[in-house]
Amino acid sequence: MRLVFVRHAESTGNVEGRWQGHSDYPLSSRGYVQAEKLERYLKETGFVPTHVYTSPLCRAAQTASILVRSWSGHAAEWDELKEFDVGLVSGMTREEAQKELPNVDFDLEESRQLAGVKGAESLIARRDRGRRIVDKIVENHNNKNVVLIVSHGGILQYVIAALLGTNRVYLLWNQVERIPQHLQVDQRTYNRCKQYQRSY
Repeated sequence: MRLVFVRHAESTGNVEGRWQGHSDYPLSSRGYVQAEKLERYLKETGFVPTHVYTSPLCRAAQTASILVRSWSGHAAEWDELKEFDVGLVSGMTREEAQKELPNVDFDLEESRQLAGVKGAESLIARRDRGRRIVDKIVENHNNKNVVLIVSHGGILQYVIAALLGTNRVYLLWNQVERIPQHLQVDQRTYNRCKQYQRSY
């Protein structure tokens, strides 16, 4: 299977420097240009997916709606592909959060992706969700399929870690220029990753 991950284009929340999480922000004007540029690139390279899935959050769904213009299909919304929840700081800038929550050490919290903020999705829950996403993809598709996933930089780290069979997460937030990223995944490779994961 060919599996292509796309992180959503720039949102208005990105422009304003907000921790978005489950907060819903549309694409910025620059984000529309980015998505259209990627749509043209995929079309020029002859890329045609058999399946397209997107986070239902506006910034991802709008990106997906632009990408599918070249194909006769549609992007199916998948709730599991939402960005991880950052709890009380959802929709805040760091400056706003520091004023609202003066007793929180945000240097520490940023180093662990805000997982310690009240109401935030735990690191274990994020890892489990990444594994569920991978399990569902492998279960529902075969090696001839080309699957395009439009999601968020945070949760995609956990999806890729699950594919690689590791609990270690490698930060992808600053790697947008490298998208589209793709992994060739067949059942044998996936089973080998799962076996390594169980023994790790």
